[in-house]
Amino acid sequence: MQRTLAVGMLFLPIFRALAAEEPGSAVAGVEVVSDANESVPPKVRILSGARTTFQDSPFVGFSCQATNPAKDVAMFVGYRADSFDPPTPEGQISPIYIVELLRDDKWEKYPIGWCGTGIDGIELAAGGSGAFGFAVPLEPAWTAVRVGIRWSRPLDFSTAQSGSFKIAWSEPMTLADIDKAKDKEGGASTRVTGYERHLIFRRDCPDDGPDDGWA
Repeated sequence: MQRTLAVGMLFLPIFRALAAEEPGSAVAGVEVVSDANESVPPKVRILSGARTTFQDSPFVGFSCQATNPAKDVAMFVGYRADSFDPPTPEGQISPIYIVELLRDDKWEKYPIGWCGTGIDGIELAAGGSGAFGFAVPLEPAWTAVRVGIRWSRPLDFSTAQSGSFKIAWSEPMTLADIDKAKDKEGGASTRVTGYERHLIFRRDCPDDGPDDGWA
């Protein structure tokens, strides 16, 4: 994990903030649906991905979006905006995401080190949306990736357990998808929202304390 974080920090100049709608605001084109009979999960999307290389270490960075299509507020596990200095920009969120990689037709969890300081239940209003990002190494080889966030309807996070939350997964994105997009766009690099901030916060975690089981 330390190697992953150390290598990731070398990518800080590569990542750029991605403009997005204000968290909690209604997003144009998002249909708010009724959830009278059952909870409607947030919609998690991988918007783009791109290969890059640093010191002979191949990585792929991803830009993502989480949207709440329900009529009620959703809560996800993440960092408060004021956990960062300066605070997280409007339009960006910092979920404690889960990443899985597809290898040999089996999904495997990608280990991520999270700082326990600042983790909370973050509300996302009906029709609200926020951007975030992540990055993973290309080796060992994998063929597809998916990302998920833990969510529930609003509850008292101070007493919540990990079992109180469900996981909303994105559709997988394959390396073939990434390479096709690269060819189409002339090799434009992706902008990974929030990933730089996660690396800085992980490095400067005040106590490097426990993540309370959210990792």
